[in-house]
Amino acid sequence: MTGFFPVLLNVRGRLCVVIGGGDVAWRKINTLLERGAVVKVIAPMVRSDIAALADRGAIDLEPRGYQAGDLASAFLCVAAADDPEVNAAVRHEAGVRRVLVNVVDDPEGSDYQVPSFFENGPLLIALGTSGSSPAVARTLRRMIQEWLGDSFEEALAIVERFRERVRAEIEDPKERVRFWEEAITAETLERVRAGDLAGFEESLEAALLEFQR
Repeated sequence: MTGFFPVLLNVRGRLCVVIGGGDVAWRKINTLLERGAVVKVIAPMVRSDIAALADRGAIDLEPRGYQAGDLASAFLCVAAADDPEVNAAVRHEAGVRRVLVNVVDDPEGSDYQVPSFFENGPLLIALGTSGSSPAVARTLRRMIQEWLGDSFEEALAIVERFRERVRAEIEDPKERVRFWEEAITAETLERVRAGDLAGFEESLEAALLEFQR
């Protein structure tokens, strides 16, 4: 058992500081931007594509080395400098300021890890190995993504529409929970995986009729 608590963080509109400008920093920056974070990058040298993001105004780039105080007002931080001493200093400041920090290649020195994940609409599946083998997590993610197929975004849209009917026809919240537990089964989700969205919707209709008897 690891010491990490699995959680999804809302970083939209929040300041996230990335220390470093290499390949790992590039991946972290893109993930943060995709989630709507306000990204500041601090590094004396950066990849050309990171510089291009700054030129477009997508990130705030300060072309210099890390300095104490750089994490002021930050919500979270990525310490991805090439120098372990710099990363250690960043980790120390993060601890003092209570800023969540991910120290690249140092799971024990990190407050959080970014798992390997994929999305299909509102469905998000993440896999992590607590830093022991990111390659294993990535391979498992690809296997699961391929196995699930690409119909779950539409299926969840069907469920969201159906929730309105369920709320209207089943007043008791506890009973609504019980309905969904009975309606969403391995068999019904297998229809989604097979691309049978009409059959999936029919199964929800049948489950609601059965539940109301």
